[in-house]
Amino acid sequence: MIRTLPIALLALVGAVAEGTEPVHVSGTTMGPIVWNVKVDALPDGLDEDGLQARVQSRLDRVNGLMSTWDPESEISRFNASRETDWFDVSRETMAVVFRASEVSEASGGAFDVTVGPIVNLWSFGEEDVVTRELLPTDETIAAASEHVGWEKIVIRTDPPALKKLDVDLRLNLSAIAKGFAVDEVARELDDLGIEGYLFEVGGELRTKGAKADGKPWKVGIERPVAGLRSVQTALVIGDRALATSGDYRNFFEVEGVRYSHTIDPTTGRPVTHDLASVSVVAETCMDADALATALLVLGPDRGYDLAVEQNLAALLIVRNGDDLVERATPAFETLLAANAENEPAPAMSPLTTYLIAFGVFLVAIAAMAVGVILSNRRITGSCGGLANMKDRDGKSICEACTNPLPSCGGVEEGQARDAELETATAKT
Repeated sequence: MIRTLPIALLALVGAVAEGTEPVHVSGTTMGPIVWNVKVDALPDGLDEDGLQARVQSRLDRVNGLMSTWDPESEISRFNASRETDWFDVSRETMAVVFRASEVSEASGGAFDVTVGPIVNLWSFGEEDVVTRELLPTDETIAAASEHVGWEKIVIRTDPPALKKLDVDLRLNLSAIAKGFAVDEVARELDDLGIEGYLFEVGGELRTKGAKADGKPWKVGIERPVAGLRSVQTALVIGDRALATSGDYRNFFEVEGVRYSHTIDPTTGRPVTHDLASVSVVAETCMDADALATALLVLGPDRGYDLAVEQNLAALLIVRNGDDLVERATPAFETLLAANAENEPAPAMSPLTTYLIAFGVFLVAIAAMAVGVILSNRRITGSCGGLANMKDRDGKSICEACTNPLPSCGGVEEGQARDAELETATAKT
């Protein structure tokens, strides 16, 4: 199986107000892969050490069932078996292999949990069969391909068991088991009564609820550039999972030719297309994990077409020379649109607020002045503090007002004289 190493996704947790930071614990699983969990609050009776222990226990359980790096794991013992009879497995392993077979069928074999022998040929698996300077030949690839094929595994659901149709068949669940592990931890957090959390294992993650400050969890899709850790797109996914597969972390070059760890099971060779990474948002991380790998193998066109056909929320990032081009499915575009609608308007700086207020004040003064000039009338309103201001004849400016305050002494007499003048003018 194509190994999905800890690439592609950075969990982004924005700054929160003092006293509302999420509780954060972490650890390792599946070898050196780091996991992180952030919760809005700890339930009664559970401290950080207790949370760490509960999460680690779930992860250790999955690792003990599905790790090909552990010779005592359930899947390793199945691989080592030289029998073609039913091999009893846990319900968890059966469920993961069953879902893997569904994705294999939907993708036309682009996703295949039996591709391990070919992955090993290219020195990307748990065995370094050859040095990377000595590339596999057509003959060795053909020989390994004889023992590859998702149709060669038979699944029994009750009681759970697996059967090989080829004694040399081997399973590698690394491109789906990590997502399943995320889902298992999410179930644990739900059982603990934790309402808001973000949990990730090597970049595959799930979120639920909100942070302690009430803001949603925001996650970032990594920019697929080797040697660079930056965010391509950040978004809120709600109570869902996100997984990313890419070819920019694990590869090697021989004589100027780049060989990706993404192996196409149908050819037995690393993919050569320009699709750099695929991110999928789904209800479960197991689905997101497997589907992201399948789309990456298929490439920018066939992968996009399958994602649209399956109504997947997927973001494909394609190399175009030195540029990266985003290709989002309609379902992912809908998710981005929902993010845009819920994004609060940016707060204005104090300077911006002051300038706007000052501008409104100037417009109001100008409008008032124009109105007075065009109507040839006195300013309507109270005099306010104008009582102490005099014109050239020594009269109070208050006399210009039609609604003077009591502080404007003598204004009544001035208004009376104006009335007599207007009457005399009218008679004339």
